[in-house]
Amino acid sequence: MPIAWGTSLIDPINTGFHPDEPKISSYIYNFPSYLSAYNDFRQPLLLHNIGGLIFKSFYEFVGFLQNFIALDKPYHEAALIICRLTALSFSVFSIFIVAAIMRHSYGIRPAIFSIAVLNSMPYNIINSSTCWTDIPSSFFILLVFVVIILNKELSPIKSTLALGLASGLGFSTKYTAAIAVFPSMLYILARLRRKAFPYVTIFIITFILAFILTSPLILFKTDRLMESFKSLASWSYEGGFINNLYAIYQSLGVFSCAFLVVSICVAIRKFDFVLLSLLITIFSFILLMYPNIAPRYIILISSAASLVSGIVSYSLFSNINFKRIFITTALIQLSAIPLIISRYSDSRYQLTNYILQHSSPGDTISIGLPPCVDDLSTAYLWPKICSTVCDTTDIYYNPSWVILNFKFSKESLVSQKEYICDNDHGKYDSVLRFENLYSLERVISPPPWPIEFNGSTYYIYKNSHD
Repeated sequence: MPIAWGTSLIDPINTGFHPDEPKISSYIYNFPSYLSAYNDFRQPLLLHNIGGLIFKSFYEFVGFLQNFIALDKPYHEAALIICRLTALSFSVFSIFIVAAIMRHSYGIRPAIFSIAVLNSMPYNIINSSTCWTDIPSSFFILLVFVVIILNKELSPIKSTLALGLASGLGFSTKYTAAIAVFPSMLYILARLRRKAFPYVTIFIITFILAFILTSPLILFKTDRLMESFKSLASWSYEGGFINNLYAIYQSLGVFSCAFLVVSICVAIRKFDFVLLSLLITIFSFILLMYPNIAPRYIILISSAASLVSGIVSYSLFSNINFKRIFITTALIQLSAIPLIISRYSDSRYQLTNYILQHSSPGDTISIGLPPCVDDLSTAYLWPKICSTVCDTTDIYYNPSWVILNFKFSKESLVSQKEYICDNDHGKYDSVLRFENLYSLERVISPPPWPIEFNGSTYYIYKNSHD
């Protein structure tokens, strides 16, 4: 994990793993003035606001930005690093919490198993150093199950408030984290039964307040919120049953998937409320996300899956010699080695290197990421060759380069034309419909090796009139 984290933090611009990272870092850089201008509610704003507060704190009280200037680091790169460190802190806290709660309730061996499995989940490791909402939302899902595991040590009112707060903060980080409501309600109903109604009411109120207080903009821009929901609903990977299973395997890794399968048998043989709640949450999330399952989306349940691994190991291997447990966990850690290879064979690295080698200073680039391109992303992702922030329509209609990312099929992209931004229609017509303005320079595809995280297929077009 330190290697995976370090390569993203040392050279953040050229190791961007999510196309929307610049949007979050630009929000952080312009916090809090960005509050009035923010209109894209495909994600709620808890991570954005936390990152913005930390960024401004460094700027005003420590002089962090001045140090970056002395090291020739631009402001937006500092904001990107701050956001990644913020997400990284959630990952580190998750590791310690998983270890502590499993050791407290089940013992040292399940704790070791849980941490080993968590550290071998490919997408969980890579996204630990990514300025995105997946890892923080997984952290709040984990807190919900910490409350459930500590059942006998918390009063009903304390556990209800804690569940409402954790679920609300998770929803404030990523909408799909609302899945935490399922185990929370199940816990309240199972523990209190006929007396559950007032506690359910308290839970709902706490959940709503936590969401509103951390994402207040949503109350004032409900029309934009509805448009963002429409955009989210339009996405479809249409991967099919086999591809969805493969996406789950890609995200969780072989060991976690194996423990999930075995856990069903354990739950049937021996009733365990915590294990049952974990399984209901995990499989409910998978069913709700079907057919729009991508490996990165499964990160949300990665912490829950690691708890399942620990509980199952407790049930199956409690009498096994500790040395064998240690050897097994060491082998699990070795399974993460392909991650280091995949970081440098990712097609996005190849794309960046190609553009840097074949472009001149001042060249403009438009990055085609359906259904809409954030106009800040160009200058943030390739500052070495972009001379201006793309605040004019020329960048869309007449850039030197256009890069189309076909994670989806071309047909899928064409079917979403109605969701393309107005400024992107010129690029859509001149490039996607293959008129004479652009010529295809190169196609960069993911490597054929069986690695976990290898990028997308990129079509690089050059303006033939330049």
